[in-house]
Amino acid sequence: MSVFDNDPSLPSLPVPDLGETCAVLKQTVNPLLTPEVREKTFAAIDRFSVEGEALQKLLTGRKNAMAHNESWLRQYWDDVTLAYRESLPVNMNYCFELDISALGDGALPKLISSVCARLTELRYETLPPETTKTGYFSMDTLRSLIYTRIPCASRDVLYNPPLTAPETVSVLCKGHCFIMTVVNEKGELLAPPAIAEALIEIRRLAEDSGEAPPVGALTAAGREEAADARALLQQSIVNRMSSESLEKTVFTVCLDDEPPTGETFGRTLIGGDCANRWFDKSLQIIATPGGKIGVNIEHAGCDAGIWIHLLGRAFGAVRAGDLPDGKGKTHIRAAERDISPKIAELLRDMKKTFESAVKSMTIGQRKITDASRELIKSKKCSPDAFAQLLYQTAYYKEKKCFRSVYESVSARAFYQGRTENFRPVTDESAAFVKALAEGKDGNDLLSEKFRAAEKAHLAGLERRQKALGPERHLTGLQLMYTMYANAPKGKNLIKPEIFEDEGYGILRHDAMSTSNITADCVDFFGFPPVVEEGLGIGYCTKADALHLLVTSYDKSGIPAERFLDNVGEAAAKIMKILG
Repeated sequence: MSVFDNDPSLPSLPVPDLGETCAVLKQTVNPLLTPEVREKTFAAIDRFSVEGEALQKLLTGRKNAMAHNESWLRQYWDDVTLAYRESLPVNMNYCFELDISALGDGALPKLISSVCARLTELRYETLPPETTKTGYFSMDTLRSLIYTRIPCASRDVLYNPPLTAPETVSVLCKGHCFIMTVVNEKGELLAPPAIAEALIEIRRLAEDSGEAPPVGALTAAGREEAADARALLQQSIVNRMSSESLEKTVFTVCLDDEPPTGETFGRTLIGGDCANRWFDKSLQIIATPGGKIGVNIEHAGCDAGIWIHLLGRAFGAVRAGDLPDGKGKTHIRAAERDISPKIAELLRDMKKTFESAVKSMTIGQRKITDASRELIKSKKCSPDAFAQLLYQTAYYKEKKCFRSVYESVSARAFYQGRTENFRPVTDESAAFVKALAEGKDGNDLLSEKFRAAEKAHLAGLERRQKALGPERHLTGLQLMYTMYANAPKGKNLIKPEIFEDEGYGILRHDAMSTSNITADCVDFFGFPPVVEEGLGIGYCTKADALHLLVTSYDKSGIPAERFLDNVGEAAAKIMKILG
């Protein structure tokens, strides 16, 4: 069976009913707004329920005119990610700290070899599709899994090297870039020992090569700056040839010089030494001398779930001893650089700017045993609802108010689906969190309010799993206005005020951006905050504990470690309430 065989049978992304969207939107914004703002926003929503009909008709018509089950939202995804102009690693990229305990000695070369083998399966479309209890997930974004993002002036492009064979991997060490073959002269994938020898040789070559200009820093800069720097570099044929070699590699391996310092390995994975990174690669495997391994992933091409599927298969093959056994040695060559003094100074400035941004971010990692999946289930609770109530409780302790929370929900039950967004702050969750903070209610009443909040959470989550959330729908309607307002087809269109409404803006401002990835191969999952005064909360609801990686900029006023303290305190309290 081909990895893509089931995609044609998947349903297309629905266009929700406009009236239902407006009703759910009111419920969603209600706990976030003051009475004055709420009154204005509700009035704007009521007007939108009438004014939006013309846009709804256009969106429905667009969907109906598309090929069988093609996603009407797909083009939006490409536009919003590739037109993004800020620094990717401090705003968009995400990371996994991998649990390599089951891989044994030589974990890094085994992982490199096994990932290459999975890409060979992808090449021949023999990689098994991902299944769930309810059916198959769309594997469409696997087609763009391997790429290099190329910075451009207004909208980036993705370069997808042909997977004729996973022949080369780029390796960064001490800022030097090397191109390493992973196949022998017969085209067979090399066994892990050959890769291990090559990595040792690369470390030696990097040590002997002296200081390298921080070329990788350009991938940490804002996209317009990165595009300008790349254009300057490309004026040299030496740099053009090196860039082409790097861009054709299937992924990048970053060999760091020192073990992680500071509070977390997450800081190394999210930031690290940008001179020894290429944040425009879809996959970077990052390894430290202390034996820790993680990955940093560029977000434009696909979401975390697809990578979890591939990495999970790679880990499974290592555990089963199913590894490439090709004989021979790798071929290694340095990617040469021709760096003028002007470009060298520009790269140093980019490096300083990035380091300053990462320095202003606090990062904390912790395993909350009072919120383990098994313990939560023993209380007959939803692990996700429990976790989200912890975050709201922890935030309320600091700010004494409710702000918008974003939770990513997979939409891959639909063809070409990516994610839907859920807003876990509800009237019921707010009532529970307030009551818990005030401490006036007894455990029975608090337990009752907790169960009401859990029920509301699960109802909202179910709606988003059906891709019926209001915000993606409004995005589609706004896109229709943008496309047709000045076209004959959109004659007499009225621009709905809801798109610029204060209350809707409050909803869209993600004070806490949260996402859950739970897989055996992942120990921690994390990403930067999406707004300066916000928090980034990556979580894994594991059997032993809730694994949390929290990021926070200074402007938020909530250091990551203090937020984690609050989460742990809330977990103990709620467990006591539930008895």
